[in-house]
Amino acid sequence: MSALHFVINPKGETDECLIRKLSLINNCVSFSLKPLTRELFGKEDEQSLKKVENFIFKTAEQLYGIGTSVLIDAGFKTKEDRLNAISKVSFFADDLKFHVIETNDKVEDFEDIDNSENLGDVIYYRE
Repeated sequence: MSALHFVINPKGETDECLIRKLSLINNCVSFSLKPLTRELFGKEDEQSLKKVENFIFKTAEQLYGIGTSVLIDAGFKTKEDRLNAISKVSFFADDLKFHVIETNDKVEDFEDIDNSENLGDVIYYRE
């Protein structure tokens, strides 16, 4: 059964080695917003980030639809970021998993993950 994994990191970008490890452990294809944007556009301006984010979510929908699990690393550090991401996938994904990277930085309004019954599993990692 496929799952959609979100990596939540208050720093906004997760270490590439940890993303690879999470992908292997969870048997999924991974997309990291900022590294992919830099690879494709050579910069991280707002327009480039938005284009790559749209590509990631469209591709995630297709992969999930054929039974492939997907991991998305795009920060999701604010409540608004997380709710926006959930709204983009709620019509096609029914198995959501959240991988929270604990750092010394604060995750804004984090209770939206901890207290929601319909979000799926929440797994914590220490960076």
